[in-house]
Amino acid sequence: MRQIDDGAGGTIPVGFVHATFEGSLREGMSYTPSGYHAEDEADAVNRYTEELRAQGVETVVAVVHEGFTQQAGSGRNDCRNPSGPVVDDLNARISPEVDAIVTGHWHGIVNCVLEDPAGEPRPVVQGGNHGRLVSEINLFIDPDTGDVLRDRTVSTLHANTQDVEPDAGTLAIADHWEQMAAERGATKVAEVSADLPRSAGDVAESPLANLTADAFLAAARTDVGADLGLVLPGTVLRDVSYAPSSHPADAPGTVLFGEVVVGTVVDSGIGHGVVSGDLTGRDLDALLESQWQQAATGAVTHKHLAVSGNVRYTYDLDRPVGSRIDPGDVRIDGRPLRPNATYRVASTSGAFLQPGTSQFADMTHAAGQERSLFNANDALWHHMADGSPVAPPATDRSQARH
Repeated sequence: MRQIDDGAGGTIPVGFVHATFEGSLREGMSYTPSGYHAEDEADAVNRYTEELRAQGVETVVAVVHEGFTQQAGSGRNDCRNPSGPVVDDLNARISPEVDAIVTGHWHGIVNCVLEDPAGEPRPVVQGGNHGRLVSEINLFIDPDTGDVLRDRTVSTLHANTQDVEPDAGTLAIADHWEQMAAERGATKVAEVSADLPRSAGDVAESPLANLTADAFLAAARTDVGADLGLVLPGTVLRDVSYAPSSHPADAPGTVLFGEVVVGTVVDSGIGHGVVSGDLTGRDLDALLESQWQQAATGAVTHKHLAVSGNVRYTYDLDRPVGSRIDPGDVRIDGRPLRPNATYRVASTSGAFLQPGTSQFADMTHAAGQERSLFNANDALWHHMADGSPVAPPATDRSQARH
C-alpha cells in the first residue's frame, strides 16, 4: 500500500495486489511437481482486495503475471480483437473493486479499456517485455471518497526512449551485478582433454549428451534419488570446445563458467530443473523404442535419447520400428531390465512436461516426481568440476546389433 498526497495536506491510500502466474509450477523453468500449491489468480486478487478494502483502501491496482495480446499489426495503444487468459477469463472474474490491471507473461503490447464485472470501464494493459515500453495509468481519485473516477482514467503505453537520466541507486545495483556476472563468467570451472561435441540434430550418440546424462544422474542422487539419467533430444545446444575462445581468461582445455552455464543446456542462464520420476522397466523400453519414428510414407527418422554411463543396450535396425530393442538387451548397472520393476529416472523438467503428442510422452506419466535443487546447466558444470580434467565419454552406450 502506498500513501499519495491528496492536495489538501492529507494522503489517500492506494493498494497494490501482485499475483504470479497460476501455471508457474507447471512451467519448465519453475516446474515444481510437489510441495507447493498455486492459487487461481483471480481468487487471490479478490481475497487480498477485500483485505485492503477492510483497511479503508478504495483504490486498488492488480499486477498479474498472466497475459493477453491483440491482433497482429496493431499499434501499441490499440486494443484490436484482444485475446488471451486475461481478456477471456481473469478480467471477468477480478473484482470491480480493482481499478486497473497491469499484466505480463505473454510479452504482448496492448492497451485496453474493458468492462469489469459491474460493467464499468477499467484499464487492462501489457507493456511488452524487458522494459521496451512504459505503462502509464493515470487514475483520478476523488479526495473525499478515495474512489477512482473511472470515466477520467487514461492509460498509455510509451516507448522506452532510454534518454532519462538513470536513478543513481538503481544504476549502482545494476553495475554491481553486471560486474559480478562478468567475473563469474570468467571463472575456470574445469578442464577438458578434448572437444566435447554434441550430435547436430541429435541423430546419434554424442560425448556431450552422454556427459550431460551422467551429470543429471549425479545431481539427482544428491537429493531426490535416481537410478539412471536421460537426456532428450534438443537439450544440449552447443559443443564444449577444447580450443580457447576469444575471452582473455580462456586457454586450451579450459572451460569457463560462462561457456558451460550459458548456452550449452536448454534455457541457458536460467535452465530447466533436474527432476526425478519413477517409470517401470516397460516404460523405459518404450522410451528407448521411441527414438525411431515411422511416418505414414514409411520413412523412418531417429532422434537419440542419451543415457547415463551405467546403462547399456543394443538395437536391431532390421527389426520393425517399435520392436528394435529387446528388453533383455538393456542393462542398468550391469543387470537386465526388468519390465515390472520401478526405476527412478533423472532428466530435465521439460522432459516430464512434454505434450501428449511428444515422441517421448511416456515421461509425463512418471510417478513420484521430485525436483532436485540443481538446474540442468548447474548439474553439468558441477559434474564437470567434480570430474576435471574431463575426457569425452565413449559413445558406446547404445550399439547396433550386427
